[in-house]
Amino acid sequence: MRFYGRTLMLALCCACLSSSTQAGWWSNFHRDYRRNNEWPAHFVSADRIAANAPFGVMIQNGWRAQNTLSAHHFKDDGGDLTEAGALKVRWILTDAPEQHRVIFVERGASLEETSTRINSVRNVAVEMTVDGEPATVMETTTPVRGWPADYIDAIDRKAKDSIPPPRLRAPTGDGSGS
Repeated sequence: MRFYGRTLMLALCCACLSSSTQAGWWSNFHRDYRRNNEWPAHFVSADRIAANAPFGVMIQNGWRAQNTLSAHHFKDDGGDLTEAGALKVRWILTDAPEQHRVIFVERGASLEETSTRINSVRNVAVEMTVDGEPATVMETTTPVRGWPADYIDAIDRKAKDSIPPPRLRAPTGDGSGS
């Protein structure tokens, strides 16, 4: 045990003598000691920021998808909104949080179709606006995942029609009723 103690003392003396200033070595020693003992605390806030950064992008993309009017919200003959499209515009303008009240219109097959769709949405939004501020309507190239409501309704009706009618089992046994 004495050998290890002497060796440690010798190593410390050599380290002190080899450094240019004894005070600099000592302050570095204390700084490094504190850093090592408080290790995760200095990096937690930076790690939290890095881990939470993608969530802001995900939230914005989610609201963009929620507030996008796609091809099935417009009539086939032109850029007029269907009833579902008008109801979605009403929901965006009345029920969505104020910071997310932006209406996105999916790009059409041509520039004329896209501009007709945007003008149609603006006209409907002006009629529904209560406070006088016009709604923000923007074009988007991000396609919406989903189907028209009449398609989903047809699938649901066919599924319900394929269910056999309920039947009672034929009575079996001797008829004692126990």
